[in-house]
Amino acid sequence: MTANRNCLDKFNELILNLPTDCSDVHITADRNCFFRVDGLLMPLIPIVIFTTKELHQFLRYLLNDRENIAWHKNNTVDIAHTVSKKRLRINIYQQNQHIALAVRLINNHVRSLESEEYPPILKNFIRNSNGLILITGPSGSGKSSTLSAMLAYRAEQTPCHIITLEDPIEYLFTSAKSLIHQREYGTDFTEFELALKSAMRQDPDIIFIGEIRDQQTMQAAFSAAQTGHLVLSTLHTSNVVESLIRIEGLFPTQLQTIVRLELSLILRGIIAQQLLPMSNGGRICAMEILTATDAVRHLIAAGQFQQIKSIVQTSKKAGMQTMEMSITELQRKKLIT
Repeated sequence: MTANRNCLDKFNELILNLPTDCSDVHITADRNCFFRVDGLLMPLIPIVIFTTKELHQFLRYLLNDRENIAWHKNNTVDIAHTVSKKRLRINIYQQNQHIALAVRLINNHVRSLESEEYPPILKNFIRNSNGLILITGPSGSGKSSTLSAMLAYRAEQTPCHIITLEDPIEYLFTSAKSLIHQREYGTDFTEFELALKSAMRQDPDIIFIGEIRDQQTMQAAFSAAQTGHLVLSTLHTSNVVESLIRIEGLFPTQLQTIVRLELSLILRGIIAQQLLPMSNGGRICAMEILTATDAVRHLIAAGQFQQIKSIVQTSKKAGMQTMEMSITELQRKKLIT
């Protein structure tokens, strides 16, 4: 146990000494660590190396029984960990027969939806009483930050019951006005589809699904949105049109017509985002935004996804914007160069 503790202390010291604006740190057995600031990856100086033996000891201390089984079965596992109130999301994986860790540092401070980086339409989205809202973008594009800002805003504006299904839990929510239950995959539930069906029997107003990855979870999200709940989730897609194509593609061809019709009825909006370096340091979201107007619903039902971009370009009054429009606005405000 002492050896395990020594390795844990070394890891904790590394995390606590990282720059305050660090977003990720990468640990690979027998190699120097790397960290990322404002999207740029660089080696740690002075050098910090974890040996293979140290990382094996570290995992024996860190993983619970379920996580240990998943690690030995799949050679990868996701866990949440806390170091002196710093929340971490850790993906442990094997590369070239060595252990590696990708550690995401989660900002304990939930951003405010009042921030100038967030368009006003996001408040309209989260005020809906039902329907589906999707936040999309590549890994590390700030999806969790945007979602947490929206949920925190709604929790303080209107008393409500929020249930989150996460893998793992990232931001920890508190609210004096609302009831918030956060459930973690592997600890509080074992299947997203079943947890989502169960959530509908727990009197929620809002259900947040960490990520929709398959047909079953998407179908369950559809059902929740159709029965009077507001459902929020994420997809790993880069723009609005690609998101619609991805949703349709989760289902077999014979079901896609009815899926498009259902989606056209429940969709409230899609936000596709990326992070850009700010003029004065840090990063800020640029967002492509689709609002489900009547014209958009018609095109979704008809499967004419490619025509939707032209509507986004000409519907600024409805809160829509292309990624190019968002970047231009951030430049106008001198937030980016």
